[in-house]
Amino acid sequence: MALSGSATPMLLVNEKGEQIVSMAVPIQYRKAVQGVLLLSTRPGEIDEILAEERNSIHRAGAGGLRGDAARLASCSRAPIAGPMRRLSEAAENVSFNINARATSCPSSRHRADEVGQMAAVVPRR
Repeated sequence: MALSGSATPMLLVNEKGEQIVSMAVPIQYRKAVQGVLLLSTRPGEIDEILAEERNSIHRAGAGGLRGDAARLASCSRAPIAGPMRRLSEAAENVSFNINARATSCPSSRHRADEVGQMAAVVPRR
């Protein structure tokens, strides 16, 4: 194809299964093809590049998972986690015994956040 005047990309695989990328480009003088220039990667070079990129993606993913785990651990120790857990337990107790709300609901009404808003909704006796 390159001898007919059009550049031709090729992907070859050798007997070891290594990829070789080649490009055949016509050499022209006065609109006549004089020859062909063939450029190729060394065997396995593309495979090495792909393996490096896969490894970097895996490392980035593992780093992201470690970061997420650290954030999750820090959130579980956040000031909101304890009161939310106690409110959840109080709500579960009320679902089993409606009279339990007067004694088991934690006092978080003083808080100026969502926990305080939730606590304010629970009626006190």
